[in-house]
Amino acid sequence: MKSTIKNCFKSTLLALTTVSLISSCQLDESQNMEIQEEDNAIHATTLLSNLLFSEDFEGSNPLRTVKVQTSTGYGYKVVSSNPFLGNKAARFELRSDDELASNGTRAEMLFARVPEGREKWYSFAAYFPSEDFKYDAGNECISQWHQGMGSPALSLRIAKDKFYIRTLPTEKGDNWKNLYFGSVIKDTWNEFVIHVVHAESSKGLIEIWRNGEKVLTYNGPNNYDEGKLPTWKLGIYKSKWNSGTTDTRKRVVYYDNIKISGKEGSLSQMISDFSFAQLPSLTGDFNDISLSVVNAEEETIFGKLDKGGIIRFHDLGTTKLNIKANVDSKIESVRFNLYQEKKNGSYEKIYSHVDINAPFALFDDDGKGNYYYGSRQLDYGKYKIIVTTYMDTRETIPVGDVYTSTFKIYK
Repeated sequence: MKSTIKNCFKSTLLALTTVSLISSCQLDESQNMEIQEEDNAIHATTLLSNLLFSEDFEGSNPLRTVKVQTSTGYGYKVVSSNPFLGNKAARFELRSDDELASNGTRAEMLFARVPEGREKWYSFAAYFPSEDFKYDAGNECISQWHQGMGSPALSLRIAKDKFYIRTLPTEKGDNWKNLYFGSVIKDTWNEFVIHVVHAESSKGLIEIWRNGEKVLTYNGPNNYDEGKLPTWKLGIYKSKWNSGTTDTRKRVVYYDNIKISGKEGSLSQMISDFSFAQLPSLTGDFNDISLSVVNAEEETIFGKLDKGGIIRFHDLGTTKLNIKANVDSKIESVRFNLYQEKKNGSYEKIYSHVDINAPFALFDDDGKGNYYYGSRQLDYGKYKIIVTTYMDTRETIPVGDVYTSTFKIYK
């Protein structure tokens, strides 16, 4: 049986210390006030195989050493309906009309303070159900490292179905630095390993692996200069719901397999044995994008458009043209951005389009078999085209390399 402290007793390895933990509550960014201290959380850590903390929700009393911050009965539950590994997982639910918990709209777990040390490894698995975690332009925090006052210097957030790290700017007085590293893949488990050197200078480090693939490396400040090391929180915190609403009214996230390690940690120690082979790779190989010129008057492919290529209306036989993107069969939508060169040599965006049905064409199709009907007329000149491919129809899972090319149109 495993709980917050693994009951794997080996007398030569077990070291247990219990002290009082003073915890603090994260406030909304718009509030400028000190966070009130909270008691009644127990500090209990075990140094076992270099792990400072481990929780898989399989025990009889999970999170007994962790402070859960929620104002509702549904905010936190241990469930067996959607496990990651084993038989159980934690389900966190937050609604826009929930009463405030610890001065914010949140359903979070505040972990016991582990021994001091600027270098830490953190890992957890998260599941975002599409039915209860719909697209929202307003951000939410799903993991934060806070130091007792104000907004967290480091946090993991989601906005518009995209993950990003929000951390301190390199220059004091600048805005937050947002580091985007991927889209939310729903209805399946995502496992994160996060390696942090908490520092207020360029010595700070953030490394993130998602489902075993490294997706972010960043060097820069991620800790306030007061010198106090942060406490970790995991769950859902949506500050915009403190005094308003967003695109959604409900958020549900499942968590499992939570670990914390010191500087002795490693990717192999923190990641699970779960196979992510069934998930789409965010960095895997996809067939290269190529473009074809279409005679939209005759509905025929004229020929390949190479990078830096030339289109001549005289050769095409018409001024009614379209451009088709030849992409991997796994692609479900394609974004086209078209720019035209100005007299000063710069480019101005003149057209943007997302095609969600193959064949993927710059000027779309009419849905009646006229796939290259050419809804826009292009003049003579030089153009730049940027093509981005996605594994879904909402542009939330970009894959493959972005295609960028120029071409010219002559008479």
